[in-house]
Amino acid sequence: MKLTTLIFIVALITLLSCISEENKSTEVLIQDTSIAEAQLNTNVEDIEASDESSDLELNYIVSVAEGYSYDSLRSIALQTAERLSFKFDTMGRYYNPQKGIVLPDDDEDEIWAGEYFFRRIGDNLVSIEMSYAYTDTSISKNEAQLEKHRTDTTKMFVFAMMYPNKKSADSLANIIKVDYPSAKVFPAQIYMGCMH
Repeated sequence: MKLTTLIFIVALITLLSCISEENKSTEVLIQDTSIAEAQLNTNVEDIEASDESSDLELNYIVSVAEGYSYDSLRSIALQTAERLSFKFDTMGRYYNPQKGIVLPDDDEDEIWAGEYFFRRIGDNLVSIEMSYAYTDTSISKNEAQLEKHRTDTTKMFVFAMMYPNKKSADSLANIIKVDYPSAKVFPAQIYMGCMH
């Protein structure tokens, strides 16, 4: 079973648990399935028009560096946090060589325990995230690039901040580029709805 399929199933179960028993009609289940696929694929064009699609928010993410070595990225994240006077935050997660960045197996959140729970906050903190969970919207129409992005389940990146407007993200990226010229800003649809 592919990791993306497993994540889709976990996300679907999570979304379904947010719905009260009296609202579990076939139509709602179809809409929730669309939202789960949209978050995992981060392709908002595939979402059917529904009230739940308003839970997706376009944000501009400041990426400092990307790669496959957690230790190298952690070093960059710590340096970036210090330079920006931000906090480096693991958000309760750790690096598992087989699964990537995950919550501990004994985490109090039974649904996400042992799994990757992506960052959805734009606070002044630096974290390391799994790349596949954040798709640059500019590749959403390119099936080959999108498939390559989705299936690369080991690539990570240093996530400095996210903003609802590009100008703010670009300003922060320009500060970071002094030390890390490969820093970039990319737009991504982030699911902000219930994840439990």
